[in-house]
Amino acid sequence: MKITIPFFRAFPLAAAALFASGAELTHSATPAELTQAQAIARVKTILRDNADGCRITSTQSVSAVRVKAGWRVNGRIRMSASGTSRVETAIWIISAKNGASAQNQLTAEISNGCP
Repeated sequence: MKITIPFFRAFPLAAAALFASGAELTHSATPAELTQAQAIARVKTILRDNADGCRITSTQSVSAVRVKAGWRVNGRIRMSASGTSRVETAIWIISAKNGASAQNQLTAEISNGCP
């Protein structure tokens, strides 16, 4: 004896079973997105690694805001140039796909170690 179930009855049951099992229906080929904490950590690492060459005396704050391309991370830093101490803002766009992208001249110089 063969039991047949009409499609319009079987589909909702199959869909319910799929979702109940916790299966993900997302495309896994895209790179994983970074969290806010990871984006901030990347910028802190850049600032720490280039502190001596760029005369960065302290990092006052690092904050991140979600943007379409990833995270816009602002670093407020104190720099000593020519004997005077100034507070500057360095800005990066951080993404899993493109890494850290400098958004102004100061940030580009810091990213390259201030040649």
